[in-house]
Amino acid sequence: MAKRKQDLDARIQRNRQMAEQHDAKGNGHKAVEMELPSSFDAPESSTIASAHYFSDQRVMVVEFKRKPKDKTAERYTFGGVPPELWAEFLTSDSKGRFFTTRIRPNFAGVAQV
Repeated sequence: MAKRKQDLDARIQRNRQMAEQHDAKGNGHKAVEMELPSSFDAPESSTIASAHYFSDQRVMVVEFKRKPKDKTAERYTFGGVPPELWAEFLTSDSKGRFFTTRIRPNFAGVAQV
Protein backbone atom coordinates (compact mmCIF):
# COMPACT_ATOMS: atom_id res chain seq x y z
CA MET A 1 0.00 0.00 0.00
CA ALA A 2 2.87 2.42 0.77
CA LYS A 3 4.37 1.78 -2.69
CA ARG A 4 1.01 2.50 -4.33
CA LYS A 5 0.71 5.79 -2.43
CA GLN A 6 4.27 6.78 -3.40
CA ASP A 7 3.58 6.03 -7.07
CA LEU A 8 0.39 8.07 -6.98
CA ASP A 9 2.07 10.97 -5.19
CA ALA A 10 4.84 10.96 -7.82
CA ARG A 11 2.29 11.03 -10.66
CA ILE A 12 0.42 13.94 -9.05
CA GLN A 13 3.65 15.88 -8.54
CA ARG A 14 4.74 15.24 -12.13
CA ASN A 15 1.40 16.50 -13.44
CA ARG A 16 1.60 19.64 -11.31
CA GLN A 17 5.07 20.36 -12.66
CA MET A 18 3.88 19.87 -16.22
CA ALA A 19 0.94 22.22 -15.64
CA GLU A 20 3.27 24.86 -14.13
CA GLN A 21 5.60 24.60 -17.13
CA HIS A 22 2.64 24.95 -19.45
CA ASP A 23 1.47 28.09 -17.60
CA ALA A 24 5.01 29.53 -17.55
CA LYS A 25 5.01 29.47 -21.35
CA GLY A 26 2.19 32.01 -21.27
CA ASN A 27 -0.55 29.73 -22.50
CA GLY A 28 -2.94 31.14 -19.91
CA HIS A 29 -4.69 27.91 -18.99
CA LYS A 30 -3.86 24.46 -17.74
CA ALA A 31 -4.30 22.04 -20.58
CA VAL A 32 -2.59 19.17 -18.78
CA GLU A 33 -5.06 16.71 -17.31
CA MET A 34 -3.99 14.83 -14.18
CA GLU A 35 -3.18 11.16 -14.79
CA LEU A 36 -5.07 9.64 -11.91
CA PRO A 37 -6.69 6.26 -11.55
CA SER A 38 -10.42 6.52 -12.21
CA SER A 39 -11.35 3.84 -9.71
CA PHE A 40 -10.28 2.64 -6.31
CA ASP A 41 -11.02 -0.61 -4.53
CA ALA A 42 -10.57 -0.33 -0.79
CA PRO A 43 -10.20 -3.72 0.85
CA GLU A 44 -8.25 -2.06 3.68
CA SER A 45 -11.08 0.39 4.40
CA SER A 46 -13.66 -0.67 6.95
CA THR A 47 -16.23 1.70 5.40
CA ILE A 48 -15.68 2.11 1.67
CA ALA A 49 -15.80 -0.83 -0.73
CA SER A 50 -14.90 1.15 -3.85
CA ALA A 51 -14.94 4.58 -5.43
CA HIS A 52 -14.98 5.69 -9.05
CA TYR A 53 -14.31 9.09 -10.58
CA PHE A 54 -15.51 10.35 -13.95
CA SER A 55 -13.29 13.35 -14.67
CA ASP A 56 -15.19 14.52 -17.74
CA GLN A 57 -18.33 14.91 -15.60
CA ARG A 58 -16.59 15.61 -12.26
CA VAL A 59 -18.66 12.85 -10.69
CA MET A 60 -17.55 10.57 -7.87
CA VAL A 61 -19.39 7.32 -7.10
CA VAL A 62 -18.77 5.78 -3.69
CA GLU A 63 -19.90 2.31 -2.71
CA PHE A 64 -19.91 1.49 0.97
CA LYS A 65 -19.32 -1.92 2.46
CA ARG A 66 -22.55 -3.49 3.48
CA LYS A 67 -23.30 -4.28 7.04
CA PRO A 68 -24.14 -7.92 7.82
CA LYS A 69 -27.85 -7.11 8.24
CA ASP A 70 -28.07 -5.20 4.93
CA LYS A 71 -28.79 -7.04 1.71
CA THR A 72 -27.06 -4.60 -0.62
CA ALA A 73 -24.19 -2.17 -0.42
CA GLU A 74 -25.01 1.51 -0.44
CA ARG A 75 -23.87 3.47 -3.47
CA TYR A 76 -23.95 7.26 -3.76
CA THR A 77 -23.12 9.64 -6.59
CA PHE A 78 -21.57 13.05 -5.86
CA GLY A 79 -21.45 15.72 -8.57
CA GLY A 80 -19.09 18.67 -8.91
CA VAL A 81 -16.12 16.94 -7.30
CA PRO A 82 -12.90 18.56 -8.59
CA PRO A 83 -10.04 16.31 -9.74
CA GLU A 84 -7.79 17.75 -7.02
CA LEU A 85 -10.17 16.44 -4.35
CA TRP A 86 -10.21 13.01 -6.01
CA ALA A 87 -6.39 13.05 -5.91
CA GLU A 88 -6.46 13.92 -2.21
CA PHE A 89 -8.94 11.12 -1.58
CA LEU A 90 -6.68 8.61 -3.33
CA THR A 91 -3.65 9.60 -1.26
CA SER A 92 -5.44 9.93 2.08
CA ASP A 93 -4.49 7.57 4.88
CA SER A 94 -8.13 6.96 5.79
CA LYS A 95 -10.60 6.95 2.92
CA GLY A 96 -13.59 6.80 5.27
CA ARG A 97 -12.41 9.74 7.35
CA PHE A 98 -11.59 11.77 4.24
CA PHE A 99 -15.02 11.04 2.79
CA THR A 100 -16.76 11.96 6.06
CA THR A 101 -14.92 15.24 6.52
CA ARG A 102 -14.26 16.50 2.99
CA ILE A 103 -16.82 15.03 0.59
CA ARG A 104 -20.08 14.27 2.38
CA PRO A 105 -20.44 17.72 4.01
CA ASN A 106 -19.57 19.64 0.83
CA PHE A 107 -21.29 17.73 -1.99
CA ALA A 108 -24.86 16.51 -2.31
CA GLY A 109 -25.00 12.76 -2.69
CA VAL A 110 -27.70 10.88 -4.57
CA ALA A 111 -28.39 7.30 -3.50
CA GLN A 112 -28.40 4.66 -6.22
CA VAL A 113 -30.54 1.60 -5.84
